Amino acid sequence: GAEDDDDGGSNRGAVWILFLNDDGTVREAQKISDTEGNFDGILDNSDHFGIALAALGDLDGDGFEDLAVTADGDDDGGNSRGAVWILFLNINGTVNHEQKISSTEGDFVGPLSNYDTFGRSAVCVPDLNSDGVPDLVVGAQYDDDGGGNRGAVWVLFLHPTTGAVVGHQKISHSEGGFGGPLSDDDAFGSSVALLDDLDDNGFAEIAVGAQADSDGGSNRGAMWILFMNAGGTVSSQQKISDTDGGFTGILLDNDYFGYSAAGVDDLDGDDISDLVVGAFRDDDGGTSRGAVWVLLLNSDGRVDSHQLISSTAGGFEGPLENYDEFGTSVAHLGDYDGDGVSDIVVGAPGDDDGGSGRGAVWLLSLDGEAGSAPVCDVSPSSIDFGTVAVGSYLDATFTITNTGGGELTGDVGETCDGYTITEGTGSYILPAGEELAVTVRFEPPDNTTYECTIETGSELCVDVALTGQGEGGTGCDVSPTSIDFGTVSVEDYQDETFTITNVGTGELTGNVSESCDAYTITSGAGAYILTAGQELVVTVRFEPPDNITYECTVETGSASCLDVSLTGLGQGGPGNVLLHQKISATEGDFTGPLEWGDQFGNALASLGDFDGDGVPDVVVGEARDDDGGTLRGAVWVLLMNDVGTVKSQQKISDTEGSFDPELENYDSFGAAVSSIGDFDGDGVRDLAVGAPGDSGAAGGNGAVYLLFLESNGTVRSTKRIGERALGD
Repeated sequence: GAEDDDDGGSNRGAVWILFLNDDGTVREAQKISDTEGNFDGILDNSDHFGIALAALGDLDGDGFEDLAVTADGDDDGGNSRGAVWILFLNINGTVNHEQKISSTEGDFVGPLSNYDTFGRSAVCVPDLNSDGVPDLVVGAQYDDDGGGNRGAVWVLFLHPTTGAVVGHQKISHSEGGFGGPLSDDDAFGSSVALLDDLDDNGFAEIAVGAQADSDGGSNRGAMWILFMNAGGTVSSQQKISDTDGGFTGILLDNDYFGYSAAGVDDLDGDDISDLVVGAFRDDDGGTSRGAVWVLLLNSDGRVDSHQLISSTAGGFEGPLENYDEFGTSVAHLGDYDGDGVSDIVVGAPGDDDGGSGRGAVWLLSLDGEAGSAPVCDVSPSSIDFGTVAVGSYLDATFTITNTGGGELTGDVGETCDGYTITEGTGSYILPAGEELAVTVRFEPPDNTTYECTIETGSELCVDVALTGQGEGGTGCDVSPTSIDFGTVSVEDYQDETFTITNVGTGELTGNVSESCDAYTITSGAGAYILTAGQELVVTVRFEPPDNITYECTVETGSASCLDVSLTGLGQGGPGNVLLHQKISATEGDFTGPLEWGDQFGNALASLGDFDGDGVPDVVVGEARDDDGGTLRGAVWVLLMNDVGTVKSQQKISDTEGSFDPELENYDSFGAAVSSIGDFDGDGVRDLAVGAPGDSGAAGGNGAVYLLFLESNGTVRSTKRIGERALGD
């Protein structure tokens, strides 16, 4: 889509159908606009035709894919009410015929009101009314049901041959069985995404963004999971926000969580589809660097667990910089690296690699191995009671908190001389966000050092190391008494040591041992006898077999010595970035070149496996490229390696890629890109490319180019869809 294309008039908009070669280059392109592509519909200035697209499959059964194109600024019936165009396409990407759906056309009786912006988002969903025809969900983020700009979505049931509306269902603050509630300016409908049938009633569910929702603070954003009935009504809903839906992530004011969204296949092995949500103004690491949230869902639509991917979280090492706006767009890329797990592609149009605002695209390979939903935090994990007189006592408290999702279970206990748990002992079940306070009393019976480990009874939690000195005693020093191995890659290992020292006057005896998964004592294990001043160095190896947190206690085997607490994390987890690769003017084996202000990455699309090497490929827009003249624009077809680097590239511009039509200054060719499959049936994928500044033959209304490609990546032929010159 090229929503600001000027074919026929200012910001009328356009769509490009691109036909690709197997090496990712554009063979042919077909533009669909007010003046091109056999499009007979009437567009007006500021219609923004192409702001959202939804592939409909072969709606009319003629063997060719059909397309829904929205125009949220259309003025049918009133200002900016919005519209949807159903385009029935020919083999060459031109329009065979079209059907407009608006306040006044397409048998749609709405009603719509001024400034609803019907068409802000769109997604095709499986058949909801059991007529054998796919249905269309359309967002109208500024609908005023119940209050100003609360937003709505419309479920449209389409006629298979005419594309007109045979029925509809509105979902808003006051309609469609949606219980909300919504508040003014929530902008419900800012994004829409398709999920699997979570409740097993035979109908897929829909995720709807409300980017300006203010749960917890201004414009933090929210997502709504809508459980659908036959006929498009909502049977129930679940909100996910800063304060709702089991989501414990931290959102801040003006994050705009829900600005973009994409459903992905099951990441955590629970047979439930998951959801990726963009928050392009997130400030992790710096101002407006952006972020995406991977939400691992339960069947009730609540968040089982989550993973933030940002400048500082999720295994993503970027780097990102201020105003990159990572998360402005997200898309499901399929299984890019062939590991059986869904991967995603994320746009960062503000990236400055090689020059200001050149933009970048991040391909993120996600880890989908199952992990534990709850996360345990024990604070503090060690307590030093200092010196306490024999016959008296001192109390201290530690807290166990579930900072993740699900339920954290365990059993608090101890069997140590000198210590008693006075509060919090026994089994516990902690839902997400809840904590347990445990109080321990140190009451030394004589003048020696007493060490103890309070067992938390969960492999997710570290045990708590206690030490205290009866007044006047001498004995054992263990240093350190806890070791954090940090993150260690699966099948790798790391060694650390601790020392047992006899600080008394007699012999210190004990036995060093452990019986924990992932840990091995490589030196210093077994019985020991230490004379006064003598020390024993013990080496422990952490070798994690999988991607979870491992806790362990190495027993020193002496009542005078503290045991040693160990913790370490195997690399990985649901939603974590398993690997990433930045592609820019200086990274990812992309040789460009890019110039200042090119804004590489302003648009992007997945091409699937274009060159038949088993690895998905990508097309990237660069609308401000100056090949041939000022801001004429370009697109890059990137053929990828399985590690996310660029294997080869093909630029298509006014001067490259055998692109014959002459572009003009400020055409912004590449402002939007879309893969349309093998449109002309020659075995090579094709492309649609938007040029919102294209002046056409009759002036300034934008155009869509359909590129029909050769297998070597050059353009075989081109179809321009835009305003026609007088007499054409």
